[in-house]
Amino acid sequence: MVNLPPIVPSARGEDASSIGAAALVFEEMLTVGRITELMRATEMGAGMNGE
Repeated sequence: MVNLPPIVPSARGEDASSIGAAALVFEEMLTVGRITELMRATEMGAGMNGE
């Protein structure tokens, strides 16, 4: 898990909470991608062993 800074408005007026939420969504997408790759690799390995 990424340690995010506390939610405070920045000097430029950006909403830090939305930036933090985007970071969490991105991290979730990376995690799902890794799981998908692992499943593909497992299916390929099982297919090769089963033949």
